[in-house]
Amino acid sequence: MAHEPRAKKTRVLLIGVADYDHYGDIPSVRHNLTQLLSEVLTRDEAGRLTGGVAARTLESPTGAELRRAVRRAAGEARDLLLCYFSGHGYLHFDPGHGGAGPSTELYLLPREATTERPWEQGIRYGELRDQLCAGSPAERVVLILDCCYSGAAQREPLPTGRPFALITSAKPRGQQWKGDGLGPTPFTAALLAALRAGGGSVTVGDLAAPLRERAARDAAEEAAKAAGHGGYPDDWFPQVTALEGAGDTSLTRAAHGDEPPLVAAWRLLREAARTTRVAVRDAVTWAFGRGRPLWHRLAGALAALAFAGGCLGVVRAADALSPPPESCPIPLQLRVLTTPEYEQAMSEVLAAFEGSQAAADPLGDRPEGCRQLNAYVYAAPGAQVSEAFRDSAAWAEPERACPEGEPCPRPLRDLGPRPDVWLPASAASYERVKDATALPESAVYLGEPVTLARTPAVLAVPGGLPGLAPEDGDLAAAQTGHGLAELVEAAEGAGLTVRRAVPASSDASLDAGLAVGPHRLPDTGPAALDDLALLCGLADGPQARDAALLIAERSLVSLLDEERGPGCLTGRDSEFDYTPPQDALPYYVAYYPSDVPVLDLEFVPVHWESATRDTTVREAAVERLRDWLGGSEGRAALTAQGFREARRGIGHERDGGDPLNRQEFATPPALREDSFAPAAGEVEEYLERDGTSRTGRDVVFVVDVSTSSYAGQRVDLIDEVLRRALGQLAPGDRYALLTAPADLGGGVRGPDELRDFDAEEALAEVDSLAAVNARAPVNEALDRGFRLLGDSGRRSPLLVLITDDLDSEGDPSRPDSSIPAAVVSFGRGGCALPFNQSLARPSNFCFDDPSAQATQLAAVLARLAAGEAAP
Repeated sequence: MAHEPRAKKTRVLLIGVADYDHYGDIPSVRHNLTQLLSEVLTRDEAGRLTGGVAARTLESPTGAELRRAVRRAAGEARDLLLCYFSGHGYLHFDPGHGGAGPSTELYLLPREATTERPWEQGIRYGELRDQLCAGSPAERVVLILDCCYSGAAQREPLPTGRPFALITSAKPRGQQWKGDGLGPTPFTAALLAALRAGGGSVTVGDLAAPLRERAARDAAEEAAKAAGHGGYPDDWFPQVTALEGAGDTSLTRAAHGDEPPLVAAWRLLREAARTTRVAVRDAVTWAFGRGRPLWHRLAGALAALAFAGGCLGVVRAADALSPPPESCPIPLQLRVLTTPEYEQAMSEVLAAFEGSQAAADPLGDRPEGCRQLNAYVYAAPGAQVSEAFRDSAAWAEPERACPEGEPCPRPLRDLGPRPDVWLPASAASYERVKDATALPESAVYLGEPVTLARTPAVLAVPGGLPGLAPEDGDLAAAQTGHGLAELVEAAEGAGLTVRRAVPASSDASLDAGLAVGPHRLPDTGPAALDDLALLCGLADGPQARDAALLIAERSLVSLLDEERGPGCLTGRDSEFDYTPPQDALPYYVAYYPSDVPVLDLEFVPVHWESATRDTTVREAAVERLRDWLGGSEGRAALTAQGFREARRGIGHERDGGDPLNRQEFATPPALREDSFAPAAGEVEEYLERDGTSRTGRDVVFVVDVSTSSYAGQRVDLIDEVLRRALGQLAPGDRYALLTAPADLGGGVRGPDELRDFDAEEALAEVDSLAAVNARAPVNEALDRGFRLLGDSGRRSPLLVLITDDLDSEGDPSRPDSSIPAAVVSFGRGGCALPFNQSLARPSNFCFDDPSAQATQLAAVLARLAAGEAAP
């Protein structure tokens, strides 16, 4: 039976951001608010929330205004709290630091959000959800999000304790068309249609089917259009999640859903006539009523003439006009893949491209005046990208390349969409995959790379190196002319630890390693996965003071920018201190090794053999972007982000706004003019000989197989978590699979020592898992697992507990706190359970979202190979 909210105890908050200070406006959002408020939620003729509902619209608010309105509505609601947001969404990737795993969070952008650091002004989805739920006495909460990436909210933890419904419009990593501005956005238009169409009360649960049907129809129509005009159908993708009875929540009565068309038309005509009659009566009274002044009468006469002329013009125009032109198609989406340390900078560069005339000129036969394209920038570590290109068939057609139930690379799921453009940090990355993509079985072929910009590798030292300072104290003179080995020796002599990222994923680290040879750089233990993760490791504070970093100069630009640097360093949780260690010296000084080649930022077109629908127009867009980046506007945009000119022998001309115009940097005359572009075989030989491309892993899986845990749908979920995790392991790794209980009497089943990893044997163990009707001795299994990991030495250990929490009582058995643990919880307590929190500390590897657990644990194991998961 539907729950009809009590009007006086219900609050409706409709938030629409149509106007932005720094982003493109979304005119359709105004129609969203108008029609939701006046036609559906509160108007008796079309349907209402039981009448008299306190509904408020918030048009283009600032972040502070949005938060105040949410707090007020949340505090006042006692029955239903309905919150709707329409505007720009932003997906922020945090690589993690201080032991925390990587995360992707959805932000809802208010009007003042900047393109530089939008997450700082944005409203984090988790914050909004918590305010609506934990901060409100309402009996039930319905949250509707109409924005790009809104599906990412479906992967966040869902609140419990009351009915809660979440309705989203887009895929977790998907953008969506913002509409033509003449009516509502596509998702809200479908939502309105579903609310109007019901024969009686329309509930949250009733929305799922019509929204999916409308989305499928729109997708089919856009695909058909795309075949003609070359568009890319970035479809909206509705999802409806309802917990604890929220699906029964009534949203409208839709009183006229079953009216015959003629009856409905006559009703609308009668209402329009009534409205017009009242308006004309009031105007006539104002102009010609008894006692009105002369100027009222003159104004009324002129208005009457103008009204008559306007009506005549409308009639003539209606006769002359042809049918309305087709609305603007969805802009072509260019997907641009780069490295994590360059993601923010390249997002800024491509935002400038989107605002240029080059991006506005008609593309193919797309209508002039319509937005032609948008650029979506995303990032992944170099090793992951190389593997994805080598497994391009699994990236292009995962259904065919990856038979169900078999371990297989899944780049589309783990890395992101297939790119149109790849921007690697150096030509070496291109050389590593060039031969693999030229094979007949490859589903991708790479275009000829073009160098866009250059950036040298540097040793970034806090405060400078006293041993290299010249007698006259000229800092700039000491920054150049020294080989890398000499710089490393000077840094160690100053009591500093030289740190670098994993060479397999960092071109700067690989560049430096190849310059001096295998085992010539100090072994400082587990390395960061990439340069951005290396920077984020400084957020814990004290270690930043004694770390010299082997990074690209462009990465140092980010490190030194207190306002626009990595969010992991400038956020509220960071302990990174920007205060210079000495008044006379900057915080970090860049030393330029004279024997290390310069890194080239490359532009590589990516062609997919299966992409035939819009190949011509997509290739034209890629060429347009390449030409713009190589032209004066593009070069200026790259320079503004701290890159150097691509042309050899061109000095870097500094100006006041140049991020390199600081004393920390130099324009070094001793830069090597040759680029870093070793052959693929040379790179692989170095990585194998150096032994730092990956760290051996010791992993123990503790699986609760009691009938409360390993049963029903959870069997498939747990098996998927294990298969994905085992898929990350490789020869040279060791593992053990422990299950509890072992039998009806309890106990733990599993080996007494770690085994060398063999994929076939490991998957066979997963297939043999069976439920046992007994309590699971979780602490006994944990104690055994930690003992197995006790002799891992310099290998990277990890214990993984998979459980439903029912047998997780008291404090977890943890004899060695230095061994990190991850918890995959399928119970109601989830990561809020003290047992799980205690076990997961200090790494905080706890995952309780069933839709993301397999991916999250696999990401931890990938980082473990780089040694980064250790606390």
